[in-house]
Amino acid sequence: MKPKPILLILCTLLVSFQIAAQELIFKKNGEVIKAKILTSNDKSLSYKLYEHKDSITYYINTSVIDSIIYRDGKKESYIKKITPVIEQPKELITNYCHHLIGADLTGFLFNKNLIVSYEYLPGNARIGFKAAFALNTDPLTYYNSGDVGYSGDSFGFGRIPKWSTRIGMNYYFYPPRTFRFGTGLYYIFGSYKSGKYIYSSDYSTSTLVTKNNSLNGIILSFFGFYNLNPNMAINLGFDTPLILNPSSTNYVIRCELLLNF
Repeated sequence: MKPKPILLILCTLLVSFQIAAQELIFKKNGEVIKAKILTSNDKSLSYKLYEHKDSITYYINTSVIDSIIYRDGKKESYIKKITPVIEQPKELITNYCHHLIGADLTGFLFNKNLIVSYEYLPGNARIGFKAAFALNTDPLTYYNSGDVGYSGDSFGFGRIPKWSTRIGMNYYFYPPRTFRFGTGLYYIFGSYKSGKYIYSSDYSTSTLVTKNNSLNGIILSFFGFYNLNPNMAINLGFDTPLILNPSSTNYVIRCELLLNF
């Protein structure tokens, strides 16, 4: 074998060994760094320049690295992996439940009414179907003369009835969350006692005549709903009649304590 081919082979082997001994850092901007990597982690790595092994130690953020070819030929890519975000169900975020059982705190304090309610909220909870029953522990008699009542000529639909039932629907302006406003429309029916004085011809004596009567009508409601915790809520608002027989123009304040389940 001639000396010239042997020298060429030796030079080729030397160059190949030098290339293999170094590590190549390819940056995303196209720059290539010949380096000797010292340490690495998910966020950064440290290295020295291959041509200057006694140089200072450099640090580089992995976010600017495209890939690395190690001295053994192994290639590592630093393409950022996008982790899919799994959206939590609204029920878990808002502590929202489909069932609400309530008791009206102000019903007994102001009107002697024991009021319980149940509301079912299907779907995305913008609509609620609600029923409430009120039993008066001390009902008043509605006194009237003909078609005119003596108590301010107004029928107090929150205080006078012996019992009443409301059935209707609520609409919530906001999706399930800690606090939201709503309005409702209900059909109300129940019973009350009316009284009428019958006077003698000379008005010297009178007789009280009472009878049981039925009430019915349409009630409009406005309220604010607030979740106290995952299983308790409060509903504060008022009810006012749109149409009521007997006629009434007053309103009833409502403060319900609710159980979510």
